[in-house]
Amino acid sequence: MFAAARTLLFGGLLGKALGIARELVTAALFGTGPIAIAYRLAQAAFLIPLNGLLSDAFGAGFTPAYARARAAETERARALFAAMHAVVLGVSVAVGALLAAFASAWVHALAPGLEPATARMAARMVVVLAFAMPCYALTSLYASAELASGDARTAAARAAAQNVGLLGGALGAWWSGDPVAIAAGFLVAYALLAVRGLRAALALGLRPWPRRGEWAPAVHLLAGVWRAVRLLLLVPVMLQLHSVVERRVASFVSGEAVAALDYARFVSDTSVLLLAMPLGLAGLGAMASMNDARFRDAALRASRILLYAGAPLSLALAVHGEEIVRLVFARGAFGTESVAATAAILRWLSVGLWAQLIGYAGAKFLSARGRNLRVVGIYAAAVAANVGLNLALYPLLGVATLGIAAAANSVVFGLLILAYLGLLAPLGRDLLTVGALALAYALPWTLVPVNADARGWLPLVVCAAYWCAAGALVPRCREALHEAWLSLRAA
Repeated sequence: MFAAARTLLFGGLLGKALGIARELVTAALFGTGPIAIAYRLAQAAFLIPLNGLLSDAFGAGFTPAYARARAAETERARALFAAMHAVVLGVSVAVGALLAAFASAWVHALAPGLEPATARMAARMVVVLAFAMPCYALTSLYASAELASGDARTAAARAAAQNVGLLGGALGAWWSGDPVAIAAGFLVAYALLAVRGLRAALALGLRPWPRRGEWAPAVHLLAGVWRAVRLLLLVPVMLQLHSVVERRVASFVSGEAVAALDYARFVSDTSVLLLAMPLGLAGLGAMASMNDARFRDAALRASRILLYAGAPLSLALAVHGEEIVRLVFARGAFGTESVAATAAILRWLSVGLWAQLIGYAGAKFLSARGRNLRVVGIYAAAVAANVGLNLALYPLLGVATLGIAAAANSVVFGLLILAYLGLLAPLGRDLLTVGALALAYALPWTLVPVNADARGWLPLVVCAAYWCAAGALVPRCREALHEAWLSLRAA
């Protein structure tokens, strides 16, 4: 498990380095202006219909089932892959066609407060992105099949390829004056990824379509996947509701909030991509066949690693969020108003970052063990907190509401995941330790005037030094770091 996680970690580092370059270029060229707003909205419009469904179908159903079938009988695993490939291709083509046909109506539903010209620009981008839907879906399938066999290369390469495509698209949009070039870059990236994934699948002896006479056993295998994910189909619906409400609230607060929300999430999602995603996806392939004792030990070690990695990041972003936004994005078209809107969201959102990391990985662990009913209930509670706070608070708190609601979502989700994994008690001392350390650091900064931390990298250096000292001097921190090092070294 930890070996695959290491591959995903290195792939994530490369992808995130390219992602940072992409965000810096995009922020400098477009800021939070109409082009940035249109693309962020178009990307959300593309991802909402199918992204969550793919994640849950592959994560909770296909990957564990394919891993078990591969271990038991190679031909059975090939039949399952062929059947799933046919289903994914058909569904993704249909969804892409509907997305292209109703692009304008979908954009209006997501952001009714948007300027008409910006909405039309977003709809044009959605039409181009719709052509990428089959490639995007099939790439997810190829990556899941490789993960089940212990190979994480396609999964690790996705972020890097996507960011290269978007970076090229952003530069093309600036050079040509046509914003749709950004969406075209995304399309090209996933077309190439899909070709690479198909070639890798064929090299493993897998088939893209069931042979004659294979449909009957293939349908039986798909029924097993369906039984694993049927409850989890509620999760994409809830996430879609959450995304729609969040985008609508952002459009009502201000046009800049639509783009600012994604800039803030880019900073926080970097941690998920680099830390929680490798452990979560590796756990899907490995934990399905573990006994209870090994599963509990692996889940505890992974959760402790994420807690001690996530707490310093949460603290740095919450206390020094505005300075981080200024250092990362404030250049070119990304002016004072863009900084203020993004920082207002990021500071609050990051309060729950540590819980977001644990929740993401822990949900994958529960799915690997077939505990999908509990996962659905946890998602429902977290989404209800997010949607309720967004609708209740945005007239009072404005743009900060988006960050507060996201933090509540993460904290509810992470704590409930730990509770259902039975890890709240084993991690009790760790939670108290990082909580006390975070409070001891944050309280003095509340006495500092609002703009006094605008001193370049100095506050971030102070924060890093504080946590390094904690790692060296606090016994519980030393134990956690030593355990993390042993796990990665053994991988």
